[in-house]
Amino acid sequence: MTNPIIEQVLERHPKVIWEYERALNLGSIDRTRSHSNQARIGQPIVPETAAQYKQAMLNGDVFPPIVVFPDGKRRFVVADGNHRVEGALEAGISTLPAYVVVADDPADR
Repeated sequence: MTNPIIEQVLERHPKVIWEYERALNLGSIDRTRSHSNQARIGQPIVPETAAQYKQAMLNGDVFPPIVVFPDGKRRFVVADGNHRVEGALEAGISTLPAYVVVADDPADR
């Protein structure tokens, strides 16, 4: 399910190219790089938060798409949604909807 708020933010950046992916394979995410991409460096994933996402997903709750960018090696780094990824993996879910953002400048990502 697309998210108009995320799309508005992405559209404001002329140097950013993006596409919506209905089912991004979570196995293609570089979780180590994704976790190091967070402001919470000491604890990038809060286990309780991931567990809450897991339970909510098992209950059928729907969340906004994650936001990822390619790392140039056929993998993706999560810019927004690490807890959703962890919750999905814990729940045995192998794909999530995602916005794939391509920009040369890391600041634009």
